[in-house]
Amino acid sequence: VVRGWASSPEDWDYKALTIPVKRSCRRLHFLHATDLPEPEGTLVASYVIHYANGQQFEIPIHYGRDTLAWLVEDDPPARERPIVAWRHDAGGGITLQLYRFTWENPRPDVAIERLDFVSKRTSAAPLNSVVSAGRPQRVASSTTRLHESYHVRCTRASAAEYQRNSFGVC
Repeated sequence: VVRGWASSPEDWDYKALTIPVKRSCRRLHFLHATDLPEPEGTLVASYVIHYANGQQFEIPIHYGRDTLAWLVEDDPPARERPIVAWRHDAGGGITLQLYRFTWENPRPDVAIERLDFVSKRTSAAPLNSVVSAGRPQRVASSTTRLHESYHVRCTRASAAEYQRNSFGVC
C-alpha cells in the first residue's frame, strides 16, 4: 500500500497493509484496483498469506489479468478478466470500478493467521478495498448497477490514520 504521493514510485513511502484473518478457508475474495494504469502483465502487488503453522504463500497481482485502474474515463472494451465487482458513475463521463480476484487456497485445512497486501513499487499505486473468506452474494445498490457484495468483518481505520497513511480498510 502506498503512503503519500511524490513525483515517482521511488520517492513514495511504502508500507504493507496487514489484515488479520484467523480462520481456515477454501478461498479468499479480494476487491481491489490500481490508481493508475500499467502495461498489461506488470506485477503491481501481491498478497502474502501467513498460515498459523508458519508457512507463507505469495499471491502475485498482475495488471490487466487480476486488476485494472479504478478510474475509467471511456467505455472500456469488454474483458473476461479482471471481473468488475463494483461500478459507480461519478458523473462527467467518469466511472469508478473495483475488481474481484478470487484465490483458491492450496492449504484449506490450515488456518490463515493474517495476510499482507504489498505494493511492488510501480506507478500503479494498488489499493485494496475488501477481503472476504465468505461467498460473494449479488446485491442491488441504488448508486451502482447490480454488483458483488461481500459479508465480511472489517476494520475501519480512524480518520487520523487514514490521513496519515493514505489508505483505509473496510
